[in-house]
Amino acid sequence: MLKKIVTYFGVGNRLSGLEVYDLHGERYYSYIETQRNAESLKIVKSFSSSDLKEVVEKIDTKPPLLLIINTKEVLHKLVQDSKSEQALQQAFPNIEHEAFYTMTTMQPSKQIVSICRKNHLDAELKNLQELKLNICQIHIGFGTLDILSPWFSEHTIQNSNMSLEIEDGVIIRFTPLKERAVTSYTIQEVTLKANQLHLFASCIAFYQNHPYLGESLKSYNAVLLENQLQKQRFFKFRNLAVGFFLLLLLGNFFIFQYYFSKNEKLRGEVGITEVQKKQLLSLQENIRIKQNKANRYLQSTAVDISGKMDQMAANMPEAIHLEKWEYQPKAKKIQNNQPIDLEQNKVLLHGYIQGDVLFNQWLQSLEYLTWIAHIDILQFGYQQKNQARFELLITLKSDNL
Repeated sequence: MLKKIVTYFGVGNRLSGLEVYDLHGERYYSYIETQRNAESLKIVKSFSSSDLKEVVEKIDTKPPLLLIINTKEVLHKLVQDSKSEQALQQAFPNIEHEAFYTMTTMQPSKQIVSICRKNHLDAELKNLQELKLNICQIHIGFGTLDILSPWFSEHTIQNSNMSLEIEDGVIIRFTPLKERAVTSYTIQEVTLKANQLHLFASCIAFYQNHPYLGESLKSYNAVLLENQLQKQRFFKFRNLAVGFFLLLLLGNFFIFQYYFSKNEKLRGEVGITEVQKKQLLSLQENIRIKQNKANRYLQSTAVDISGKMDQMAANMPEAIHLEKWEYQPKAKKIQNNQPIDLEQNKVLLHGYIQGDVLFNQWLQSLEYLTWIAHIDILQFGYQQKNQARFELLITLKSDNL
């Protein structure tokens, strides 16, 4: 199964891909959404269109999106037995390399070199980002098809706009398609249409962190992945935690308001003795205090706490992943007819470590942050091979809130 060639890269189980390609002077868009489980990578949604507006309306913006540019502005060449650093020079010796993004596929005997002008790719990316697409990485050309080439039984295959000849699992020749391909292929029990081959191969390459990219495109993608993927997942947990916390405070406020209104109604219906009046005044004062406390919580700077979490995430090693954080977590379980007891000025972090990383050094770097008073390790242990889960309780300095 595809478990043999797909490895988890830490981006979740859903990944989508969008290929922008030209065929006979027409612009087309092909989209797939993949779902990964323990045994396979499968396509759960796909469509093609020549209308970008229609494509954007159908795309699910939640999964990270892999963008493939395969337009007429992308040039390809095959190079014989060349090292990676020499392949670009051999394929395109007379161009200004600084003006192009490049991708090189290192096959056993032939290398595929694809280039695209930076201003063209930048314009395509800007246009799609303005449509609120969550792009996490960009590929150019069709070189990632070498991942699938050993699995084809056919000598000639067709993708979105190219016909490729394969010999002993190596792409040895390619030519533009004369007409749009309608062929399907079955690879390891997965059936793929011609215009899905490149997208599916690129999704596998992304999970494997395959080294296709030239230095300029590699740096470009590193920024996209950092800003629009990893932080997005962390901020999702942050928003859920803050929303849940505010919901609790609002519920508490409405309960207090209910009893306050009920007492006001009783005052108009029942003659109040002096003792009863003192009791009601005392109850009103308690309600006022709790209302003010609830208002302070509601008006407390969730943005300020979020900013501190952003500062922590910016210096966090890539192998450390945060799953959830809670600001002022509950000190004990909520019980009927009992006040909600919160851990004041504290943040509870849940996460895990993937691979070999110096956990203690990261903790020491956190303690240097001016707004952290103390860090307690509530839980740390390995539950899977090369993966340890942890739970930290961070005490904040009160003068920084």
